[in-house]
Amino acid sequence: MIERLHLVVSGTRERDSRERDARLEFLVPHYIHVEVPAKFGVLPWCIYVGCARGVDEIVRQSFPCVVHTARWDELGKRAGMVRNEEMLDAALANVAADVEHDIASRAVLLAFPRDGGRGTQGCIQSALKRRMCVWEVPCGEQWSRIHNL
Repeated sequence: MIERLHLVVSGTRERDSRERDARLEFLVPHYIHVEVPAKFGVLPWCIYVGCARGVDEIVRQSFPCVVHTARWDELGKRAGMVRNEEMLDAALANVAADVEHDIASRAVLLAFPRDGGRGTQGCIQSALKRRMCVWEVPCGEQWSRIHNL
């Protein structure tokens, strides 16, 4: 049984209509507070999120979290991708530290992609390469998909 869940959240920045905004403002906290604990048997121990608008903003306003900022001035267009990889690596490093102390721990990416959104898709691919569990909740659909459960 998992004792600690390190949850990385990534998702669309777009907040283009009231209907979509209302859906995101419901979906994001609902998945973090209800669906994730139902699936893994524990509330998130730590939530890692970026500093963008959209999904990141909803998470920051709703939960205590560790915020990772993209270094746009330093890294240019790669900054978002590097930030996402840093979030994934931080979660995995904390899982490793927990395991050293005999604490059952797991890192999960909860992703809210939108069609054509390269940042979240890149984060999903990076998490899969790291063999992390990835839970996709597409913003425009009514279904979700879990990889590496």
